[in-house]
Amino acid sequence: MKKNKVLFVSNLVSLVYLGYGSFILMSLYGGKDLGWGAVIAAIIAIFLIPSLILVTIGMLIGWIAYTRNKRWLTLTSTILYLLGAIIVFNAGVFLVPNLVLNSVAFVQQSIQVKKDKASSVQLAP
Repeated sequence: MKKNKVLFVSNLVSLVYLGYGSFILMSLYGGKDLGWGAVIAAIIAIFLIPSLILVTIGMLIGWIAYTRNKRWLTLTSTILYLLGAIIVFNAGVFLVPNLVLNSVAFVQQSIQVKKDKASSVQLAP
């Protein structure tokens, strides 16, 4: 079974999201504001940090799914991306391409597994 290029692109997009989320997190704590800005930054960080953790785990599982060509790891990665998108409100929109790409990759891998099983049955005497 050949490797899925859509899953590879999805993993690259998750790297972009992680960079964006890290930039937001660093910019929230870069200022010296001690008033309401610090409270708002803390609230955003409460949601952003778990999202970044879930997306990081999903990306690692996605890379393993890409290298080993495992469709269930692709589905697991998609679920982790979905949870990461649900947790964070403002940056969750940027995970929509990951969700679409991972879903397409899972469907493609499932179709490929069915084709491989059908071809192996036909080869048997």
